[in-house]
Amino acid sequence: MTSHSRTYLVALLALFFLLPSGAQAAGLTFSPSSVTVDAGTSVTETVVVSSSDQALNAISGTVSFPTDLLQVVSVSRVSSILSLWVVEPTFSNTDGTISFSGIVPNPGYTGGNGRVFSIQFRAKKAGTATIAFQSSSQVLANDGSGTDILNGTQRGTILIATAKPQPAPTPAPTPTQTAPSPAPVQNGDLLAHITSSTHPDETKWYKLSHAIFDWTNAQGVSAIRLGYDKNADGKPGVFYSEPISHKELDLDDGIWYFHVQEKGSSGWGGVSTYRVQIDTVPPQSFSIAFLNGTTTQAGNATVVQFAATDDLSGIDHYQVSVDGKEFTVSAESGSSPALARRRRIE
Repeated sequence: MTSHSRTYLVALLALFFLLPSGAQAAGLTFSPSSVTVDAGTSVTETVVVSSSDQALNAISGTVSFPTDLLQVVSVSRVSSILSLWVVEPTFSNTDGTISFSGIVPNPGYTGGNGRVFSIQFRAKKAGTATIAFQSSSQVLANDGSGTDILNGTQRGTILIATAKPQPAPTPAPTPTQTAPSPAPVQNGDLLAHITSSTHPDETKWYKLSHAIFDWTNAQGVSAIRLGYDKNADGKPGVFYSEPISHKELDLDDGIWYFHVQEKGSSGWGGVSTYRVQIDTVPPQSFSIAFLNGTTTQAGNATVVQFAATDDLSGIDHYQVSVDGKEFTVSAESGSSPALARRRRIE
């Protein structure tokens, strides 16, 4: 961390009225600390902080990794103990670094297994890859002075094995005539099939803002472009020299479009697009009106009218409960008077 960034962190700490306490010790580690994977597959490492005796307020640092053995596919801040980011986790597959800096508001964090962020690596070839924290990494105490309480870091080891050979396919019967050679793949045929495990239906709204995308690259693809925006006809602009097939994004509310474009031997193919709809804000509060009053004779019907609004995704349906019995009312009929038979009073 530069001295300028350190000054900025300390200034932010003062804003949270930090309380002094005795300086103890903290550590930064990776989880898992050691793992074995095959070349060509992905593995996720999580940066973990421990500070069981002293509340911490800020963490910053740089993770180093060997670029000849590993490639960062994505980083994720989901479930992080840091809620304010001075520098969001940023990676460089050229320099082999991942930099980050963030803050835990007062009263800080105390514990032994605090999740900072996760890193998804792709194992490039066989070898032993060591990931480590650079010496400039810091853990600052929640003591009003920004005391560095980091007294130890632990390296992570990723043992990359040679990819297991695929079993040879059963030979097909010898044809009586020579089959024609398949036509070469044209650029227009290079279209990735995109799926999402977190948002599987492109027509539905979801309250989850963390989106995961996967796709299968066509054979012979040498590079890809990725992008996301609010334009259904948008063009991807982030270039990847190696054709990755997984991406995770943290998106704001709204309708988003994730784009993938593949490059084959004859150039760039078409753009594949996946639609994601996110609405994390619940519908606005509303009132219920009893059109003929709330007190009726036993056996008579009570007329109820209600309607709600939602600024983004709209209302799909209402879930109504009467005397412990639940039923569904469509959005179209929600604003019309609903008849609810009251339970007879004995």
